[in-house]
Amino acid sequence: MAAVGSAAPATSTEPSRAGEGARVTDGHVTDVRLLGLRHTRLTKSAPAKDTTLAASPSTVTLWFSKPVQARLTRIQLVDAKGTVVATDAPAFLGESETVVVAHLRGAAAPGAYTVTWATTSKDSHVVKGSYTFRVNGAR
Repeated sequence: MAAVGSAAPATSTEPSRAGEGARVTDGHVTDVRLLGLRHTRLTKSAPAKDTTLAASPSTVTLWFSKPVQARLTRIQLVDAKGTVVATDAPAFLGESETVVVAHLRGAAAPGAYTVTWATTSKDSHVVKGSYTFRVNGAR
């Protein structure tokens, strides 16, 4: 525990007193496993992470756990050579504020692809990530 008047808060992990995954700060117990549940996170994607498609997708669609701001969302599709595949600007799918879609402007050739995305939630938290998928077969 920090001394009275100390500038730095006392922080420790005390599994015996607070439980695994808990953090004790100035006498308050926080379950750090629950911190991520308050913020927006990616819950689903199409194409899905680590999948192999028979043909090029026509869109990249991302589902989030909470509403996001479409105008502050970026989706980039890059092939294994580092070439960016052109997409339209991300937009909401229908009336949903949790599903964002970017239409490809052309077909993705067979090969490996990385989707890199970033968005801002309604409460102004920036969330970002990336994942890969493969395209086999014809264009």
